[in-house]
Amino acid sequence: MTSQTSLERGYEVHKSGRLRPSRVRGSMALVCSNVSVDLGASLDDSAEHRLYVGLQFRGESFKTSSLDVKDGCSSQPVRWNKQNITWDLVELGLNIEADQLSVVLKEKIRVFKDRVFGRANISLKEVFTNPGNKTGLSTHLHDETGKALQSKITIKMVYIPPGDVETNTPPIVPPEPESESEEDEDDAEEEKEERSDDQTDHWGGMEAANYDVENSAGVVKGSAIILGTKPLLQKDEELSDAVQDFQVRVRLMEGRSLYGENVSPVCKITLAGRTRQSRVCRHQRDPNFNESFFFNFHESPANLLQEPLSFTVFDSRRWRKDALIGSFKIDLLTIYQQPDHALLSKWMLLTDPDDVAASSRGFLKASLVVLGNGDSAPVEKPDDKLTEKENIEENLLRPAVTKMIPANLCVRIYHAKDLPETDRGSLLNIQNSLPDGYVLVHFSGKKVETKQMKDQVNPHWNQELRIDYKFPTLSKEVKIEIYDEDSMRFDDLIATTFLRCHEISFPGQKGFLPSFGPCYLNLYGPPLDGRTNVSSSMEDEMEKGKTEGVAYRGRLMVELKTEISQSKGKPGVSDIRRKALDRMKDLRATRNFRVFVALLEATLIEGGGGDVKFEVSMGHYGNNEPGWEKFAIFSSTSPAKLVPSEGEEENLYHVPWDGMCPVLTLSCAWEDIVHRIQTHNALINLHRALNDKVDELKAVFEKEDNRGNFAASTKQILTEISNECKLVKQMMMACADEGSCRVFNSLDRKLKTYRLHQLSRLVHDAERVLDILDSTQTECDLRGLDLQVSFVPQSSDDIDETSDETRGDSRIAKQTTNYDMAGLLKTVMDLSNDPQLSLPDIFLWLVIDDKRVAYRRIKPAQVFYCSEERSRGDLCGSVHYVNLKEPDFKKTRDGRSPCLLRMKAWFSEDRDDTEFLHQLDGHKLSMLMKYDNDAQRIFSNTLPRGLTVEEHEIEEEATSPGPMYRVVTEQGDTSGLSVLHVMENTGDIDMNPLPALYLLTEGHEYELHCYIYQARDLQSADRDGMDDPFLSVFFSCRNQRTKVVKKTLNPVWDQTLVFKDLRIYGTPESVAANPPPVVVQVYDHDLWRNEHLGSVEMTPLVAKDGEQQGDTKLRWHPISVGGKHHGDVLAACKLFRVGQVETPPEPPPVKTGKDLEPVYTIPESIRPKLRRMAIDVVSWGVRNMKRCHLLVVNSPSVEFEIAGQVVLRSSVIANAKDNPNFSRPLLHTEMELPVDPDYMPPMTIKVYDNRLFGFKPLAGVHVINTLSLYEMTSLLPEQIIDCDQDQTSDRLSQVQTRLKNTGSGLPPVLETDIDWWSLFYTSIGDFEKGDPSLRHDLLEVYDCELEKVPAFQGLTDFVQLYPLERGRESYEDDGGNAGQFKGSIKLCPVLGKTKDSRTRPHLPEMPVECVVRVYVVRAMGLQPHDMSGLADPYLSITCGDFAVDDIENYIPNTLEPIFGRMYEFTTRLPQDKDLHISVYDKDVLSADDLIGQTTIDLEDRYLSRHRATCGLPRRYHRKTINCWRDSQQPVEILKQYSVRHGLALPRFKGDSDLALEFGGTTHRLTDADSVSNTEEVGIRRQKLALKVLRSLCLVPEHVETRALYSPLQPGLEQGKLQMWVDIFPKTCGPPGPEVNISPRVPHEYELRVAVLNTSEVVLDETSFVTGEMMSDIYVKGNLVGVEEDTQSTDVHYRSMNGEGNFNWRFVFPFNFIPAERVMSITKKAHLWSIDKTERRDHPKLLIQLWDNDKFSPDDYLGMLTLNLVNMVQPAAMAKDCKTTSKDGEAAKNVSLFHVRRLKGWWPCQRMKQDGSNEITGKVQLELEVLPATQAKQRPVGRGREEPNTNPVLEPPIRPDTSFLWFTSPLRTMKFIVWKYYKWTIIRLLLLIVGILMLIPLIEASPIFLISWLKILLEMLFF
Repeated sequence: MTSQTSLERGYEVHKSGRLRPSRVRGSMALVCSNVSVDLGASLDDSAEHRLYVGLQFRGESFKTSSLDVKDGCSSQPVRWNKQNITWDLVELGLNIEADQLSVVLKEKIRVFKDRVFGRANISLKEVFTNPGNKTGLSTHLHDETGKALQSKITIKMVYIPPGDVETNTPPIVPPEPESESEEDEDDAEEEKEERSDDQTDHWGGMEAANYDVENSAGVVKGSAIILGTKPLLQKDEELSDAVQDFQVRVRLMEGRSLYGENVSPVCKITLAGRTRQSRVCRHQRDPNFNESFFFNFHESPANLLQEPLSFTVFDSRRWRKDALIGSFKIDLLTIYQQPDHALLSKWMLLTDPDDVAASSRGFLKASLVVLGNGDSAPVEKPDDKLTEKENIEENLLRPAVTKMIPANLCVRIYHAKDLPETDRGSLLNIQNSLPDGYVLVHFSGKKVETKQMKDQVNPHWNQELRIDYKFPTLSKEVKIEIYDEDSMRFDDLIATTFLRCHEISFPGQKGFLPSFGPCYLNLYGPPLDGRTNVSSSMEDEMEKGKTEGVAYRGRLMVELKTEISQSKGKPGVSDIRRKALDRMKDLRATRNFRVFVALLEATLIEGGGGDVKFEVSMGHYGNNEPGWEKFAIFSSTSPAKLVPSEGEEENLYHVPWDGMCPVLTLSCAWEDIVHRIQTHNALINLHRALNDKVDELKAVFEKEDNRGNFAASTKQILTEISNECKLVKQMMMACADEGSCRVFNSLDRKLKTYRLHQLSRLVHDAERVLDILDSTQTECDLRGLDLQVSFVPQSSDDIDETSDETRGDSRIAKQTTNYDMAGLLKTVMDLSNDPQLSLPDIFLWLVIDDKRVAYRRIKPAQVFYCSEERSRGDLCGSVHYVNLKEPDFKKTRDGRSPCLLRMKAWFSEDRDDTEFLHQLDGHKLSMLMKYDNDAQRIFSNTLPRGLTVEEHEIEEEATSPGPMYRVVTEQGDTSGLSVLHVMENTGDIDMNPLPALYLLTEGHEYELHCYIYQARDLQSADRDGMDDPFLSVFFSCRNQRTKVVKKTLNPVWDQTLVFKDLRIYGTPESVAANPPPVVVQVYDHDLWRNEHLGSVEMTPLVAKDGEQQGDTKLRWHPISVGGKHHGDVLAACKLFRVGQVETPPEPPPVKTGKDLEPVYTIPESIRPKLRRMAIDVVSWGVRNMKRCHLLVVNSPSVEFEIAGQVVLRSSVIANAKDNPNFSRPLLHTEMELPVDPDYMPPMTIKVYDNRLFGFKPLAGVHVINTLSLYEMTSLLPEQIIDCDQDQTSDRLSQVQTRLKNTGSGLPPVLETDIDWWSLFYTSIGDFEKGDPSLRHDLLEVYDCELEKVPAFQGLTDFVQLYPLERGRESYEDDGGNAGQFKGSIKLCPVLGKTKDSRTRPHLPEMPVECVVRVYVVRAMGLQPHDMSGLADPYLSITCGDFAVDDIENYIPNTLEPIFGRMYEFTTRLPQDKDLHISVYDKDVLSADDLIGQTTIDLEDRYLSRHRATCGLPRRYHRKTINCWRDSQQPVEILKQYSVRHGLALPRFKGDSDLALEFGGTTHRLTDADSVSNTEEVGIRRQKLALKVLRSLCLVPEHVETRALYSPLQPGLEQGKLQMWVDIFPKTCGPPGPEVNISPRVPHEYELRVAVLNTSEVVLDETSFVTGEMMSDIYVKGNLVGVEEDTQSTDVHYRSMNGEGNFNWRFVFPFNFIPAERVMSITKKAHLWSIDKTERRDHPKLLIQLWDNDKFSPDDYLGMLTLNLVNMVQPAAMAKDCKTTSKDGEAAKNVSLFHVRRLKGWWPCQRMKQDGSNEITGKVQLELEVLPATQAKQRPVGRGREEPNTNPVLEPPIRPDTSFLWFTSPLRTMKFIVWKYYKWTIIRLLLLIVGILMLIPLIEASPIFLISWLKILLEMLFF
């Protein structure tokens, strides 16, 4: 009962909707009802503060809700009323004299730790001495130093003594009488509004104000899980749309306290439409499932991780309508964002989602893991608990709100505009192509659609769609689709749009529920004009909204709101009311806008000749469609011919505008949302400014070592951050006002309130840190983007009152405050999101030969002009470069852009278009056209305001007669805005019928120097793995090539490309601010066609006047191909202006290449500085070489290339099959290398195969990106490798702590049951299966592979493995893998002229023959391969010629097999170095399936200095389960270690006082080493040597955990294998004894249960004859898991007092493993199963009391569950039988396997309706357990059958009333009828006798009596 009470403690939902403390199960309680604080002058500012009070009593903490206090000097106290915080004193205890209540007043801060205003400790003696009465306690608060404050806190408490607390209702303190004053009424009204707001503030996890999130053990809140005290996930992050493999693992362990009586639970697990079901645990409220389930997906993270994972527990014995016990739901994103992507051994709180007032329905324990490609599953640790003592609350996941609130999502669909004609051109509907549109809305798994509107481009639905759901929900978005109904085929999808919930709602303070509109949603999709080539698959993705649409498809007017009630409207479709439609009239007003796009330069256009033009559109404005032609006059440029770029590239073109740049303009009308755009841009610009401040702070931190200067810089930057936020806040308050804006809806109001609130908090947080920085002794630190401000409070001289504790200690603790810079930036970026930016995007198209080939979508807000610069778009009016995109990006060639465009964009209100002329930077605007009609009438609405059109006659020599018009300002050409003139037609220009605006720009001469030094890690394009790379550099309309470097992946060009006579149009200032980019294309030179390897885009540095090359610094630029990184280029570019003022640049030096062509080299001032370096290489050998040119690589050699030069060559291996190692592995050279590590060149390792006639094909290549990783200070002799002992000591301390907590409750283990598995389980902390006495011999059980342990350096400390690759066109299908090269590389600077003294490294002798032992312990989490969700795994071992398939020892139907197998074989290293271990699934009818495999490099373990051949045990033993098994003794190993590391040999001293000198230190044995004086000196020497070896970083005795992978899912883990490998070189002698790890075998036992009597059994029936309460009692019993062997006693009929007599024996044979204390249950899962399934569980005896019924099902009375290995001792008498002992503590448990026999009384219990348990009877049992051998010697029969001995069970002596009534009629008459109706029967007999005696008397009476009787009757009746 105690454990159950602790499980259910927490909060519950009251019928009022508030969360309050849960029910008090005990009989004493302490309740806090009201809290008030008189602040006085504690808050000296007028800012808004959010205060709360924390209360702690005996370690259990609660806190009040948070209240906003605007004026800290207010005379009114802050009140928290009706809190009802309850402490259960039954569990916490009570000390009247000493108990105190700790109180703290805090201010809630969003960014960092909450601020403490004051603390106080209040004595509760007065409360406890006045039980039942409310007591007010008051005291002054104190600050952290103990100084008394003016603030005073008052708390009203009540103590409820034993007997005053009801069992089923919580103690609720009556509320205080409310004041009748107006202020109190206002406060009450505010409190009511706050409660209403709190109920609607949180999307995805509603929190009441009283709910303590920070003190909860674990909360699953929408998609955010809170573990401990800090939420891990605040808001959804952007997830990738790339499809990949995922695996979701669910390990269902057990359940606790499931709701219901006599339940047989089964759990269903549902994920993404897939369901898995557990087995049925019959008659178990605490079921032990112990099952694993796997879900495999090939899906994108964005789609999969939003799916919920649900657990639903049913009672399998009931009908489905009432079988639900409870459920729990969590989304995968929450799990994936946990450490290791897993929640391990977590308890889940089950609730009933349909019952809003339901409390806990039980608990479910499971481990949840979500794995993606490359993720490794974590290894679960054993539980540090006994079954009865586990603290579930500290490891609990529970919904933040168990109450699911009914809600309605109301979506109003008003109308649509400009829907496309999807049936145009269809043979089925040529006459009418207008759409028949309807709208479909999806949310929370439901969908609702509107009516159809026939043949309307602008349909008006005016309908309201309602979707009911339970709030909170895990749905993340509202999906809206528009269809065109088609009666002859499937309906056509016009477009899809989404409303993301995190954009239309915000959680937390000042947050709001989803709200939107009324506002337009723009629709995009594939084009329908036939001018754009888009594949059908891309069209489908664009229509479904999966990818970006490239064409405008109309707009939809939508309104959305959320209603937390079902009474406001029923789900379905209804018409919108007239009042709502009338409010839409204000939204019909539009405002005129103007779009300008000036195209300055268009280059890098691929393709041949043809006419090219650019088009701009916004919505339907700019499209040449019927009805829209008048808006498309200036929306496209005049067709122009493409001109090839100057240079060697022939397929690249540019547009020859030559300073006459076209200007595209649009006049359009849209709704007025200027206030939204201005606010959005202000927040975007704020984010950019804050990001610059953060970068500045990071730069200061990296460069400045003085913390004082850093603190000053921090203070300055925080001040600027605060000022920036204040300015934006002021702008927002003045920008958007509901009264001044027609388009101002509910979401605008809520966003404004939320944004202002968040900005105020940001300002407040920054000012708080500034206050800390002003204090003395302040230090600052920066880690990532987390600013840590450490400060010391003011000295004690300024404190008037201090505590004794403070006076006694002069040291003052340093306090730390964290200021999250990343959170600051993320908050501002989140605030900038506005889903109601409803203006369509601006489309800019590149059209070649009337085909749209590339486009760019521009957000209007990015180029929006505002007079306030803070609200202006970041790209408005500025020259910038954009890369156009192809409509079908899947056809994009190598990620290259089809066009590079230099442009200037502008979007503004019509009244601000004159400002466009001010932004021309002195350029001239001109219009060229030829028309005969009135130009003033045509272009009055298309030109910028202030410009008019005047006619101008062209000259006679013009070839095209006609009037020519010019554009002038209203003030004339002398206005000063710009000089406008007329372009005359001279015949050289093709006059287009449409007019055109041009921007005349003046060009300037420039010269560009591109310094190309080298590249690294290029992708191989040739089949030999090499490239012939060269660079093609493009700048403006010119390009040049570098020279071609043959056969390398790391080319060195050392070349300067000079672009002379460049003419760039624009002012020098604009070019310097935004110079044209330099585009570098990397190619592999081939004979027929050069292959593209990637591209680089660099920004040149514009030189100042007089600046030369020396100021330029080379840097690495990444090479990308389709967004992927493929190498780097070390280069730099500098742009020089050539003119009369600037100094011309100096020409770079010239050298003559091999082709005698002069080549510019890089100047010395730019080249990297060099120094002389020594390079030492151990060229060990090659491994696993694949065929090259169809032949085996037999004679390999290696070349090492640096900077294009071969610096080292190895010898040639004569026969790689016999010995793949080089005969002379040590190589040395010296060369000049850069000093700066950033410039360090890569190294290329090339392996050649030396064949006949001098043929040397390249067999494989490996590239080391930089040699700086291998640089050492000097090549010094190797030193002793010391190992950190903290890990070992920590592990021992952890084991001892866990043994102290749990080991005392475990029964002892017999010495005969101790084996290697005992040592293994003790090492992993599973003490139930291990033995605590082995704690000094623990194994190291690693959670990963041995080579991944950080201390062992990957076991590659001697040589490393370098994988070799081939080109992408290799003959063999090997995925580019060509083999491996083994070696090591070291670099060291050469000091002076003398070489450094180097020691020759110790080279082990190879080849060597070894004995290998492979120990496979067990597998975990294997991937199932059978239909049953299980597998039949077995092992397969392969190493060289040795191979074994251990199919005979397969383990059926399990995913957690215990193999316990050892395989021994002989192998030869290095020829057979790879050990392959595979796990297969045995199948009967098909080939066996590979589950997974792992590979171990035996050579690395043999060569490593960490000696990974055989692990060193903790202690030296000769005759134990872990005796010494190495082929060498510890002394020999220590000597070998000394020789290998060049150390002096170890030397022993003395015999009695043994000592060992090694490494300059003397070592001795201690008492902790278990040394006996009687031991031989030789054994003590071995122990001392082992102690020294353990201090070195050598591999200890261990078990490693290796991940299994499958070729079918190469990046996804398929399970784990725990094992280890021992290697014994034969040169060191024979190996020691092998370790016996055979699995434990269960032993046969027999359990004998004698059911003697029952007492106090509840009487469940009422006798229909007598009306007495009675029961027909009988007892059922079985072992849990063996329900088919359920046995029953006979029936004790008619028990009137709850007593029953049976003397009945149950006999249960079972299999038991004593060492693990578990029972082995082996049986077939199904009738058709081939093999039996083994399941291990605790041996539990289930005893049930039943009431027998003959004509109806038997009634369940109670149940008793006894764990035979840890059971409660019985009571000797029935009256002493209780659930707990008298002192409230649980009785001491015993193991039946140790005491062998128990007899006594145990209670049977049954669950009540409120979830608690009640005793429904007591049963007297005699239990005895015997091994099978003893059971055969002392046989007994079941029931009272023979042999009836041990003990003899006589027939029970039952009362005479115990019988079945219809089988014993005489006894029924005697004991039932006669007993209870005796006098009634006698009276009835006497009456009958009297009647019989009166009959003759009446017959003999005279006739006159009859006459008188007749007269009497007539008188009475007639």
